[in-house]
Amino acid sequence: MDPTATGTVEFFNGTESLGTAAVGTGVATLVTNGLDTPGMASITAVYSPDLASGGTFIASESNTVEIPVVATDTVGLTIRGDSPVTVGTDVSYTVAMGNGDGTNIISFSITADGDYLNLTGVEALNGFILMGTPVWNNVGANLWKATVLMMYPGFFPASGTVDILKVTGTARELVGQTTVTLADPDLIGNVGGYSLPLLAQVAIPDAVTDIVARVPVYSKWDLNRDGTVDMLDVSVAVYFYLMTSADPDWETILYNDRCAKDADMNDDGIVNQADLIEIMANFGPYNIYP
Repeated sequence: MDPTATGTVEFFNGTESLGTAAVGTGVATLVTNGLDTPGMASITAVYSPDLASGGTFIASESNTVEIPVVATDTVGLTIRGDSPVTVGTDVSYTVAMGNGDGTNIISFSITADGDYLNLTGVEALNGFILMGTPVWNNVGANLWKATVLMMYPGFFPASGTVDILKVTGTARELVGQTTVTLADPDLIGNVGGYSLPLLAQVAIPDAVTDIVARVPVYSKWDLNRDGTVDMLDVSVAVYFYLMTSADPDWETILYNDRCAKDADMNDDGIVNQADLIEIMANFGPYNIYP
């Protein structure tokens, strides 16, 4: 339109008038809530010149364009994860989608701190399919980021909240709190019979995990708590040899941070040869972190 033109433009959705806007510097802008049906809308703008302005006559003209109309409902993505998690053990995080009926392509990113986590496994859930294996890239400060691209054959049929992705790995040896972040959502789906971008947001962007130290579990025969049952443990029991539960020091810590009751392996109220034999019968190393 000529930037010197004045007048009005009436906008139509098909045959329905959406409203009229004045022309200024060759542009007419209309804000409307009349486009309430998702899909492609045929919008016609009809220009009517302002003859009273004294300017040169410009004939009425119209133009029709096709524009996409997206649904007002927003698809929400969330992430949750295990917590607390012991160092050196498995950890998992799950991405869920809400209000995602009609979705068929989803993209988002996941970022994790490599000081705390080693995430390696990615599994699509509930009928979704990974479009290639996500690659973790170091984006600085040992933060590792992967972009996930997924599809659902056809269009996803449910509107509730559903899990769509599981990420697995292990907690490293660093104790503390760490966050796995979900970001950059980009979704495409069925809007009025057309594949169009969907409104999307990350409703819960962070999954916070507390990584805690391992708690050792010692064998009852390992009296010196060194992870191996051997003659050193027999030696501790020998210190308490022939003490009984009637002894006033039965539960008093006297040697190697142990008491006589600890050395009574069969709980018969006396430390004797039977207890020494039981310790020797269980010689060998064992895992203090079962």
